[in-house]
Amino acid sequence: GRRMILKLQFLYLIAARSPLHNTLTHTMSSVFDALPKTFIKKDGSKVNIDLEGKEVGVYFSAHWCPPCRGFTPVLKKFYEEYKAMNPNFEIVFVSGDQDEGGMMSYFQNDHGDYLACPHGSAEAKQLNALVGVQGIPTFAVFDGEGELINKNGRAGVMQGAAHVKANGWK
Repeated sequence: GRRMILKLQFLYLIAARSPLHNTLTHTMSSVFDALPKTFIKKDGSKVNIDLEGKEVGVYFSAHWCPPCRGFTPVLKKFYEEYKAMNPNFEIVFVSGDQDEGGMMSYFQNDHGDYLACPHGSAEAKQLNALVGVQGIPTFAVFDGEGELINKNGRAGVMQGAAHVKANGWK
């Protein structure tokens, strides 16, 4: 269980620091360690969901950002179509809005029926750091093991659910 994972992470960190592995740029930090245990739903309710083993898209966005407002409806439609093809998929919205009121208004009015990370939470900061977000909108996709498989998932979303289902996120 957990102890074995920690041992593996420790061994991986040692290996990643050795001169033979200087090409490795990422640590074995899993998205499942960074995600909150309690998510917010569109209706404002809180829900405890364990996403481990699921393919997870983390969407960094804010209402004040015009490109985000353009991409969010596309993502909403994609989510509905892709989730029907792949029930093992979930999206987590990480808000860059000024306050919780702004985040909830944007989430309820514009987003799909997915999950949100609590506004300004430690988990939101961890997810930002894990992905290395440089600007928004950013849509990063993680596999069921918690590994980042595509930092620019926006490209896949723009190509549509059928394309991603057929070709994957890479």
